[in-house]
Amino acid sequence: MICHAGELATRPVWLYSSGPIPGPQAKADYSLDRREGDQIANAIRAREHRLFFGKLDRKRLSLAKRGPAWMAKLPDGDFRPRDEIKI
Repeated sequence: MICHAGELATRPVWLYSSGPIPGPQAKADYSLDRREGDQIANAIRAREHRLFFGKLDRKRLSLAKRGPAWMAKLPDGDFRPRDEIKI
């Protein structure tokens, strides 16, 4: 259940999600993130939902989270397309 879904459905709302990091799992992760975001967008009748690649900075991760990022061979970097994100 989404808090304030009824109220949000009466307003113009656009959603964007910062999703997976490019890498071997990106296609599967992208599909999952896309479906989850679309479900929320449908529930609140959002005008649009956009999913963008995300950002990874291992220096900011806890030791427990660095391991999975290393195992998945995820590249460090900011992959968000700033020119496509309008405020």
